[in-house]
Amino acid sequence: MEALMSYFEDFMKEIQSWFSVALGFGQGDKDQLYKDVFEPAAIKAVPIFEKYLKEAGNGFYFKSGLTLADFFYSGFWHRLDQLIPGFFEKHPLLKENADKVFALPQIQKYLKERGDINKMP
Repeated sequence: MEALMSYFEDFMKEIQSWFSVALGFGQGDKDQLYKDVFEPAAIKAVPIFEKYLKEAGNGFYFKSGLTLADFFYSGFWHRLDQLIPGFFEKHPLLKENADKVFALPQIQKYLKERGDINKMP
């Protein structure tokens, strides 16, 4: 799990300039940064995460089942789907994982108690 978390950190460093602009915290041309920064990084990184999901074969990142990685990444991919229309359509394995995590009763309870189940933190 540590190797995948480390890989994710590297990916985040690569996309940081686009991500901060996309979230409204930075300045720059969001569309140009998407093309120049996000797309090249995602083309390299996303298949790695999808590979882990495929190899585990259970909808989670590891054969052992649900881990912190699933919680962390499912939230991130969900956020990307909000920022990039059609992201989940292009990456159904990531959507499947996110849906599986967000369907957990404990997560559903938390989101309902939080008051806004349609927005990610």
